[in-house]
This record gives sequence, C-alpha cells and structure tokens, in this order.
Amino acid sequence: MKRILFYISLMPLVWVVSVLFSACSPESDSIVTDISSAQVESQGVTFTVTANVEWSISQSGNYNFRVNPSSGTPGTTTVKVAYEPNESGQMRSSTLSILGGNAQATVQLSQNPVLFS
Repeated sequence: MKRILFYISLMPLVWVVSVLFSACSPESDSIVTDISSAQVESQGVTFTVTANVEWSISQSGNYNFRVNPSSGTPGTTTVKVAYEPNESGQMRSSTLSILGGNAQATVQLSQNPVLFS
C-alpha cells in the first residue's frame, strides 16, 4: 500500500517535469520571403528573406540570374537579383530555392526576351 501511495505522490512531479520540458522545445526552422514570384524588369528584383536559421539559395531553370547574397544568417536579409538583357528570343525562367535547416521557400523568376523592331 505504501508503494502505491508513493507512486501516486510522484505523479504531480512527473506531470510538472514533462510540461516544463515540452515548453522548452526548440522552435521550428523557418524561412519566409516577401514575394513568391516576379517578372525581372530593367531594375532587377529585390526581395527579403526572413529566417531563424542559416540559409543558402540555389537555382534551377533555363537561366541563372545573378543573386546577391546567395546565403545568409538568421534575421532579415535583402536579396538583389540582377540579369543580362535577354536577347535569346525565349522567355527565361528560374526557381530560386532558399534552403536552411528543415525549412524551404521558393521564388519563381521570369524575364521576357528583348523585342527588336
């Protein structure tokens, strides 16, 4: 009987400890951009990355735009995208993947070809 009372008396302590440990769990990784897509025009494109982890940008598509910076640390960072005039006659496009920890964000970029008259 004493043993049962002993275990019952420990239950509130076990509950308090489990609540404290669950409240201290780390926040999840997060990466957020202020745009999800953009048409690259004469001034280029600027967007912000807000993250709580270190991050880096990779590109996929039929054109690699100049991205600066291509990586960052936790906080808010302004990213600038530049390009060369599109004289290819074809639409250029690229997906920027911003990766860090277990988080990901993407930005779709496109650029129309220069029309000659």
